[in-house]
Amino acid sequence: MSNVMLKTIMERLGLSSSATPEPVAEDITIDPFEAVWPEIDTVPGFLAPNQERCLFDLVSALPQDALVLEVGSFLGRSTVSMAFACRNSERRIFAVDTFEGNAHDFVKGKNKIHWEGDSFFPVFWQHLRERGLDRHVIPLRATSLAIARCWGKPLDMIYLDGSHQYEDVVAEIDAFVPWLKPGGCVAMHDVIEGWPGVYRAWNEKLANELVDQGHVGSLRYGYVRSES
Repeated sequence: MSNVMLKTIMERLGLSSSATPEPVAEDITIDPFEAVWPEIDTVPGFLAPNQERCLFDLVSALPQDALVLEVGSFLGRSTVSMAFACRNSERRIFAVDTFEGNAHDFVKGKNKIHWEGDSFFPVFWQHLRERGLDRHVIPLRATSLAIARCWGKPLDMIYLDGSHQYEDVVAEIDAFVPWLKPGGCVAMHDVIEGWPGVYRAWNEKLANELVDQGHVGSLRYGYVRSES
């Protein structure tokens, strides 16, 4: 092929060496959480500001094949926050909830808690499917203690936000924390004096046992000691 013909083809393709090069765009790093935040923020729930990011970051730091157990999912705000951190990985979240509320601290019609029908599961699942996150979440429709009686998988993280009654929280800690791998994470919502059962359970059962603890408002977390 002659140089003239080659030059003509290059010019038609916009590849002429005489053409003015387009400016190279700067490499802009997009914060992974900020990229998905608009989709999280449309899910109703009771997390305080920045607690969604905390859950996202905690799950993002887990191994690529991590298993997470969430107790208390409601409409899925916390589940969605964590599930976004599972994308492009084999991480899975077991979401434990009756999806019907309870008789003492999660009563339909009280404290701005509302849902249509007898169960809020359809809305929970819709929030996950609309965002393409359902492949990362396995819902378990039962009480946490019913699940505990047949549980048999080592876990990388536990997030507790179910019953706020002291006896229930202690029972969940006793049932599930032993399944955490060394270095596994425990996170708990509503660890404040306004929820005395949760506050007492955290301080009696976990505060002196976990390392590298942190908190974002009422959301507290820490890690099981790694084997030496």
